[in-house]
Amino acid sequence: MKRIDTLEDLKAERKRLLYRRMNLEREIKNDFQEIKQMLGPLQLLTSGAKKALVSDNNDMLSNSVGQVTNFIAKTALKNSGLLPRIIVPFLIKNVTSNLIEKNKVSIVNWLGDIASKITGKKVAE
Repeated sequence: MKRIDTLEDLKAERKRLLYRRMNLEREIKNDFQEIKQMLGPLQLLTSGAKKALVSDNNDMLSNSVGQVTNFIAKTALKNSGLLPRIIVPFLIKNVTSNLIEKNKVSIVNWLGDIASKITGKKVAE
């Protein structure tokens, strides 16, 4: 720290500190802009995914879960008889698809909460 003996020294030190503060504030703003640019694709991805999953005319989430449960049921029942191999996966797929479709908004909100906990930032709505 510089020793201040006169009023001129005080004014010069005050001016130097003011310029330093302005430079630090500018650097902080630039850092925030860089962070926003880096997080931009993530925000677009999460908001786009939410719109795709929750829209009324798009049942991507329920179809995906239905296909996965259908595959699991067929794999689990591959050594059973013909009738269970056909009917059980069909029933499981329909039940899960309908269940997901009815609760789609709460499921997407739950996934958004998880994403916001992971990223530490609220997901765009």
